[in-house]
Amino acid sequence: MENLSNNKKRKTVSVMKQANLACFIIALLGAYCLPFLASAQKWAPVGTKWVYTQLAPFSAAESPSEWNVVDTITIKDKLCTIIQSKGNPFDTISSYNRTMITYEDSGVVYWYRPILKGFTVLYDFNKKVGESWDIEGLEAVIDTTKCSIKMTVVEVGLDTINGIALRTMLTESFPLSFTFGGKIIEFIGNLSNIRPNPCFVCRPITENYDIYGLRCFENDSIGFHDFKIVPDCYYSKTNINEIKNENLVLLAPNPISNVLTVASKKQGLISVFNLMGRAVFQGEVKEDTPMYINTINWASGIYWYRVNFQNENPSYGKLIKQ
Repeated sequence: MENLSNNKKRKTVSVMKQANLACFIIALLGAYCLPFLASAQKWAPVGTKWVYTQLAPFSAAESPSEWNVVDTITIKDKLCTIIQSKGNPFDTISSYNRTMITYEDSGVVYWYRPILKGFTVLYDFNKKVGESWDIEGLEAVIDTTKCSIKMTVVEVGLDTINGIALRTMLTESFPLSFTFGGKIIEFIGNLSNIRPNPCFVCRPITENYDIYGLRCFENDSIGFHDFKIVPDCYYSKTNINEIKNENLVLLAPNPISNVLTVASKKQGLISVFNLMGRAVFQGEVKEDTPMYINTINWASGIYWYRVNFQNENPSYGKLIKQ
């Protein structure tokens, strides 16, 4: 009987060791799987969708700007994807703004530029901090002016989206850093704009609409992701002089000059972000007590705010600094 008992104990210990080993192997595989999951993705397969925010020319009206990979095409022996915008009412200037042709090779995304009769680099995820690449072949909408911008990497990192580890770059662009600089995510793209805006780069006056702020992204490889910069992917707004959310929060004036006033009917935490995704202000707003934020040192441009409440949905919105 004692021998049988000892055998049972040994078998129990053996099973536990096997179970522990199995758990260890699963955990180890999980740790190594994230990079492989990322490497298994590819840039912009058919069905990929981006939804940005679009601002009407000379107006405060804004609407979602949806871009879809609709087909493939072979150019110069390269299998490329065709990216098209989807029937936005503000999209009235030229076909330049409605179609992109791209392909990816070894971490570099190339963009076909008709003016070059060839490709230029749109993203290069092999670059290290301090390194740069040039986006060539940008042209103005009205004339044939040709120019380029230089993209410089200032920070690199990793984001995990839907369990997939994706490389990220924080970039600055020259000239006019707000045209295409900011955060870029591997296989997703730039969080500020679908592509460089030719008017901002090549001409001093904007003849067409402005696109900014990636709201949502979706494809079969990565899945759906909401970047939470507006209440809903297809949220539209026609007037931004005052931004209210269910009468809970008021931010004014908008556009901002030197001081932004925040009034809330409930206590919450407010964060303001620039288009590079960096917080320029964070603080506590108190119930029925106005908060005054000094914005003198903020650069001119577009910002996003979020106010978190304990028992309410967050408030989101856009601010413009003059």
